[in-house]
Amino acid sequence: LWRRTRSRVACWASCAGEVDRVSAGEHPCRPAREPPERRTARPAAPRLSPARSRPARPHKMKLLTHNMLRCNAKGVKVGFPLRIEPSQVETRETDMNPEFLRMIALRLEWAAFRQAAAQLGVQDIPETLSEDSLRNEEFLKVLHRALLETVVVEGALVCPESGRRFPIKNAIPNMLLNEDEV
Repeated sequence: LWRRTRSRVACWASCAGEVDRVSAGEHPCRPAREPPERRTARPAAPRLSPARSRPARPHKMKLLTHNMLRCNAKGVKVGFPLRIEPSQVETRETDMNPEFLRMIALRLEWAAFRQAAAQLGVQDIPETLSEDSLRNEEFLKVLHRALLETVVVEGALVCPESGRRFPIKNAIPNMLLNEDEV
């Protein structure tokens, strides 16, 4: 109410006393609104992801996601890397962005990424990451395929310390803990 009152007071000063129109619901500084019968319903626009002009998709269980997940159950000290037990794996084609791949490759836990890629059947990942390999276009294609196009649709993630299984259904990992595990 205060803001509204404040804006009306500021407007009255600039509109030179057209108070009757303001009290009648019209505002002299703004265009009149269309009557309800003239308004047309507009279809809702799809949510767009910031990086692309395509509709946003829900996050999927990719190796990029796997490299960030840990088991936080009570008594678990490290809980990383989670072992992948896939029952259904798909390859979903996405656009390749070499700059993103170069940036993210330096932030990956490389040994865990290689191990997870091997569990999903991707064997072309080198043992170590070097600056030369980040300039190689063929290496970036292999990295892109493993990191962003390989999706675990069904399966489980298993904690290396406690053996706790986290199910993956419809490509979404369920990392929720039971009350006794927190």
